[in-house]
Amino acid sequence: MQGWGAMKKCGCGKGLKAALRPCLCVLPYVGVALLGLACVPPALAQSAAVGSVLSGYPAAPRVSADKTPDASPLWSAVRHDIKTPHAVGSHVGPDVLRLSGHDVDGHKGPVPLLGGPGGEKPLPDAHWGVGALPENMPATAARPHNAEHGVAEVEEEEEQEEAEADIARDRAMEKREIAEEEAAAKAERLKAQAAAAQPAKDETEVMFVHPHKRSAMPPVMPELPPSERPAEVELYPLTGMSGQPMQVTEEQNRRSPNRHQGNWGAFNFGDGEFAGFGPVGTYGVSPWAEDWSRLCNPKNRKDLLDPLKYVDLGLGGQCNSWVTFSGESRLNNWYQSQPLLGHVGHQGAGQFYVRNLLGADFHFGPHFRVFGQLSNADAGGWNYYGYSAAYRQTLDVQQLFAEIKWNMLGAKTGLMLGRQQFLDAPSWLLYEGVYPGIPQSWNGGRYYMMWNSFRLDFYDFIKTKLNPNSRNHVFGGAFDPKLDLYGITGGWALPRMLPKTQNIRSFLYLYWLGFHYDGTWAKAQGSGAGEQMRQNLALRWYTSAKEWELDMGAVMQRGSYKGENGQRRPVHAYGARIMADWRPAWAPWHSFVGGAAELYSGGRQRRNGAVTDFEAPFSPSGTLIDAGGNFGRSNMYYLAPLLSTVPTSWISLRARLPFMWRQHKSGGLVSAFGPYALPADPILLHKAGRYIGFDPQLEADIQLGQHVKFLIFGGDVRMSKGMRRAGFHDDAWLYSTLDFRF
Repeated sequence: MQGWGAMKKCGCGKGLKAALRPCLCVLPYVGVALLGLACVPPALAQSAAVGSVLSGYPAAPRVSADKTPDASPLWSAVRHDIKTPHAVGSHVGPDVLRLSGHDVDGHKGPVPLLGGPGGEKPLPDAHWGVGALPENMPATAARPHNAEHGVAEVEEEEEQEEAEADIARDRAMEKREIAEEEAAAKAERLKAQAAAAQPAKDETEVMFVHPHKRSAMPPVMPELPPSERPAEVELYPLTGMSGQPMQVTEEQNRRSPNRHQGNWGAFNFGDGEFAGFGPVGTYGVSPWAEDWSRLCNPKNRKDLLDPLKYVDLGLGGQCNSWVTFSGESRLNNWYQSQPLLGHVGHQGAGQFYVRNLLGADFHFGPHFRVFGQLSNADAGGWNYYGYSAAYRQTLDVQQLFAEIKWNMLGAKTGLMLGRQQFLDAPSWLLYEGVYPGIPQSWNGGRYYMMWNSFRLDFYDFIKTKLNPNSRNHVFGGAFDPKLDLYGITGGWALPRMLPKTQNIRSFLYLYWLGFHYDGTWAKAQGSGAGEQMRQNLALRWYTSAKEWELDMGAVMQRGSYKGENGQRRPVHAYGARIMADWRPAWAPWHSFVGGAAELYSGGRQRRNGAVTDFEAPFSPSGTLIDAGGNFGRSNMYYLAPLLSTVPTSWISLRARLPFMWRQHKSGGLVSAFGPYALPADPILLHKAGRYIGFDPQLEADIQLGQHVKFLIFGGDVRMSKGMRRAGFHDDAWLYSTLDFRF
C-alpha cells in the first residue's frame, strides 16, 4: 500500500519527462527487492555460488575431507580484514565456522570462519540477515547493503579499506622495527660503556684455558680500533716491564694480531715477563715463548713470513701438530772515547759484532714439543778489547730441550728438560746477556705450575760452557759444573684494587735463587781466588694504573766465600731498586715523567770478615746507570730522572740523567765486566768522596715494520774531580743495534 501511495503521489508528466518519471518512481521498490534478496541467509542458498550472489560476500572455499579449506585470495583478504573475536556461527576450530543444521556446497559440517581464533559467540541462524548485528561485531563482518550501492561498489569500498588497513599495519610495523633497532643499539652502547668502565677480571679468567681445551680451528683475529692497538715499538731486550712506551692490557695482548703471548691468564699483562718466560710482544726474547697457533687459520696470516711461523705437520688432526721457525740477525756497533773510563790503555775503541740465531719449535699435540736453536757469532772493529768465545762462534747448539705439558690441580703444568734460556728472575739479577753476541743458556730441568693468577717455578741448571776455540770448531759447547743456578719462584697476580676507573693491576713475587760460581771477582778485589755460594732471597712488587706505574724490588744475599787457602768467609750483601713514572692522560704522545733509584752494597776492602760486595754474575740486563757498561751493580747508589715520549706508534724517545755515588769511600768501582783495578795509592779513593759523577743519556727506538728494529743511544760520562784524580776519565759512548727477526 505504501508503494501504491508513493506511485500515485508521483503522478504522470507530459512528454519525455513525463514518460521517464514512472521509471524513477519504481527504482526504490527495485532496490527494496534486491535488499530483501541480499538479506537471505546463505545457508538457504542451494550452492556456494548462489549464496555469494545473493549475500554480496565471496564464495566460501570448498572444505575438503581433512577439514582444510581451499585457498582463495579474495576469501583470505576478507578473513584478514575481520579481526573480531566474536563472529557469526559456532566455532569448532581455528578459523572454522559451523552453520547450524545446514550444508554448504553439498558438505555438512564446518566451513571457514570470517574471523579470528577463539572466544566466538554463536549467533542464531535467523539473525544472519536483516536485523540487529551481534554484540561487538564490526560492520564489515555482516553489514546489510544499502539499496543505493551495488555489489561492485561495496567490494570497492572493502578493498579500499583493506588497502588503508595494510598501509597502517606496514607503518606500525616499520615504527616497531625502528624502535627495536634503536633499543638494541642503545643496549650495545650501554654494554660497551659498562665493559670499558669495569675491570676485566672475569675476562682474564675466561682467557685462561688449558691446552687440551683449545678449539680445532682458531677464530679469525679481529682488527682492534687504532686507539686500542699496542705500540709497534718495544724496548726489548734492554728493559723489562717498567718504562715501556705504552701499557698493554691482557685483552690487548690476547686480541691484537701482532702480539704473540701464550695463554697465561692474568700474567698476560704488559710485556708478559711475569709469566716467567721472558718479555713477549710481537716477538719474544725467547722464541719458544711465542704462541703462533692462531695462524692455523689461514685468514689470520697477514705477514709475508707468516707461512714460516706455522707449518702444519698433519699429525693427529687439524691444528694439532705444527712447526714454527724463528730467526734473528743482530748487528751491534759500540764506540767509546775512553774505554772503561780509561782503564783499557788506549783512547777510542770501535767494536762491531754480529750474531745469528735460527730455531725450530716442533709441537706434537697439545702436550709435547721439542725446541732447537743454532747460534753463530763473530766480532771485529778497531782498538777493540774484551772479546771472548761469547762473541766469536762458528756454529753451536744454543738451545735444545723437550717440554711435556699437562693439567694438574687446575694449573697449566710443564716440565722442560735440556739446554734452554732461563729468564724467570728480576732482570737486574739475571738476564739473557745483552752485551755479548751469544745469549746465555743453561742445562738442566725446570718444572712450573701456572694457575690463572698464581704460579710456581722450580729449576736447577748448570751453565753452558763455551769452547774457547769455538771460532775454529763446530758444536764445541759443554757443561760448566762450577757455575750453577737453582731456586724457586712464586708469583701472584693480586686482585684488582680500587678505584676501578684506574684499572690498577699488581703483581707480587718472591724469589729464592742460588748462585754457585768461582771466585774470579773476589780475586780481583784482593781477596784471593776461590768459590762462592750465594743464596738470594728477593722480593718484587709491581703495580700500575692508567696514569702511573711503580716497580720495587729488594734482594738479600747470604752465603759463603771459600778462598784458595780453605778459609771461609760469610757473605752479607744486599740490593734494592725502585722505579716510578706518571703518565698523565692529557699529555701528548703517551709521554711520561718518572725516576729510578738503585742501591747496591759493597766497598769494604779487607781480607777477613764478611764479604759485603753485591754481585750479580749471570749477565743481568743493562742498567739505567750506564748502558755503555762503564758501571756495574756494586758499592754504589744512584738517582735518575726519566722522560719518555712516543710521537708515533713506531718511534720511542727517552732521556735519562743518572747521578751516582759510592756507598763506601774506601771501595772501588765495578764495571759491567768486573771490578776496576785499584789505584796505586788507595788513599786517593777515600779522598775522592762518595760522589762519582753523572751520565746524561738519550735513546731512540725505531720499529721499521714488523721485522726490523733500529736502536741507537749514547751518553757522556762526567766524572767528579776526585774520581779523575783517582785515575778515572770522562767517557763519551755510542751504542747502536740493527735487528732483524722473524
